[in-house]
Amino acid sequence: GFSESVIQDIIDSYLVLPNRITIPLVGDVELAQLRYPMPKGVLRIHFLEAQDLEGKDQFLGGLIKAKSDPYGVLQIGTQVFQSRTIKGNLHPKWNQVFEALVYEFSGQYLEIELFDEDPDKDDFLGSLMMDLSQLHREQKVDEWFDLEEAPTGKLHLKLEWLSLLSTPDKMDQVLRSVRADRSLANEGLSSALLMVYLDSAKNLPSSPSDFSHDASKQVSVFKTIKCGKKGSSEPSPFVRFSVGTKTQDSKVRFRTREPMWEEAFSFLVHNPRRQELELEVRDDKQKCTMGNLTVALHGLLEEEDMTHRQTFSLRNSGPGSSITLRLALRVLSLEKQDSSDQPSGVQVRKTSAPQPAPTSSDSPLAPPTPPPPAPPPPLSALRPASASSSSTSSTLVLQRGDGEPYSLIPGRRASSSLSCHL
Repeated sequence: GFSESVIQDIIDSYLVLPNRITIPLVGDVELAQLRYPMPKGVLRIHFLEAQDLEGKDQFLGGLIKAKSDPYGVLQIGTQVFQSRTIKGNLHPKWNQVFEALVYEFSGQYLEIELFDEDPDKDDFLGSLMMDLSQLHREQKVDEWFDLEEAPTGKLHLKLEWLSLLSTPDKMDQVLRSVRADRSLANEGLSSALLMVYLDSAKNLPSSPSDFSHDASKQVSVFKTIKCGKKGSSEPSPFVRFSVGTKTQDSKVRFRTREPMWEEAFSFLVHNPRRQELELEVRDDKQKCTMGNLTVALHGLLEEEDMTHRQTFSLRNSGPGSSITLRLALRVLSLEKQDSSDQPSGVQVRKTSAPQPAPTSSDSPLAPPTPPPPAPPPPLSALRPASASSSSTSSTLVLQRGDGEPYSLIPGRRASSSLSCHL
């Protein structure tokens, strides 16, 4: 029920990767590196098509051949994706792409379940479970897989392991591979990963008098008065980050002008040469803006290890208002370009395989085989996790029949120095 879902979300926010509980044992290791580690890679999942799925929807008592309305649910750790539904088709073609961060590939699995969408309860059509360590070893897989826990059906997937590079040497090559070098669009296959470590803010405004003279001109009188209508009240700030259409919020720090967050955020970026990180500090109590900042991502390409830490002055804020960030950019590189005609070594885990019997004579009996999994709630009912604990993922619907991404047009190139708009 709903209560079980809430409890599961709370547990996931602490114990499911990439979330972790950090206990530092040595003093020489930077705590941020332990608490917010860099992912091991990105798995790009081309969710292509299925064949010979089981027909669940009966018509005229079975006189007409049964059909299904199939869709897929994919999960890696706390990251969950849902495909679109193909109506009345036992051989659906989705041609969608999902990109998921992978923090540990050992002991982690890509889980896929297919369902028949119905008005009341969705029917189970089969599943797959793949070891991420095998996908990491193969680097690139393009195969048909037989569905488990189903009498019939197979699924066509193309899986690509993307390594994270801390140098910009292959940036142009990657941009060409995702066709971002000729596009003005900010959406498409990702070429880079942006990691944002939010540290703290200082001297945030709490009343109209705290805003600088220039900020008072740019911020509307209504917002300024609203933000400081209770002069003695401390603000409750949080930060909203945006890259393109993707937005994440930090946690709220209550009643303070100098909040400490120590949170991490990740964004999959289509073209870092052109895109920007937009930041807005907001007061959760008064529902107003306390300052903002825009950072051009192309400057990170010139930094050592494409990493930069800085205390930035906030725009449209107080004269001494600032925020401290650590930004890291990583290029997504597909090391294995060619696909082999031979079957890969990736094996589907048998989810319904019997468990081995206990060796000890006094061991308890093995539990009964669990029933088939229940279908997940629709995406509209999924509650997003807090920005500090969730992993960024990217979803793209391929528009062309040959599986290529968006058609692209020439774009401009930006200069290569880290800058922010103040």
